[in-house]
Amino acid sequence: MNIKLSNEKDENKKLTNLLNKEKNTNNTLSQNNLKLKKQIEELQLKIKKGPIETSSNSNNKDELFLLYKKIDNLNDTLKRYPVILEKNEKLISIIFESSDQTMHYSMICKNTDTISDLEKKLYKEFPDFIDSDNIFLSKGTVLNRNKTFESYKIKNGDIIVVSKRDD
Repeated sequence: MNIKLSNEKDENKKLTNLLNKEKNTNNTLSQNNLKLKKQIEELQLKIKKGPIETSSNSNNKDELFLLYKKIDNLNDTLKRYPVILEKNEKLISIIFESSDQTMHYSMICKNTDTISDLEKKLYKEFPDFIDSDNIFLSKGTVLNRNKTFESYKIKNGDIIVVSKRDD
């Protein structure tokens, strides 16, 4: 049991490190995205003002080319990290564990996600749970599928128990 607990702690540390790296990357991408949007807006204002002087025409073309290149690079990066964090959102790692011990699965999500947001992904990994009426429990509380993790004060590393309802 201690070995299993130790392994779970190690796995949780790895996931936490991965989560922190993704947070840093996502923050950097958001900042770059805002800077690029600002630069695009400035260029659009310049274009609306009228014809560009011929002496600076090549400079503007180069600047525009660089901006488009930056936008393409940013879009490529965003495709690799499809999670976009809005204001006050955080990435957290939730561990789903079944009451019969057949499921033990960690999933990275947002604090504003709900059980219903994650059920499809969870059932894709564990199709045996699709046809059963499942109850989700955390800290002794039955979770409403439509309430956010934040509303239940579920944080990084918390465990949600998935239990098949006995009728």
